[in-house]
Amino acid sequence: DSLVDRKVIEKLLKISSCKVTAVESGTRALQYLGLDGEKNSVGLDGLKVNLI
Repeated sequence: DSLVDRKVIEKLLKISSCKVTAVESGTRALQYLGLDGEKNSVGLDGLKVNLI
């Protein structure tokens, strides 16, 4: 997605009371969630993720 698309969707989700964390790529999203297998990941054990 483009930066503009991400910002629009982020704003719409926040208006709907959703907690939003936006990153620049799918790879960065996996790293943030700790699902990329790297030791530098942000370990978020037990996190439930809703994919839309």
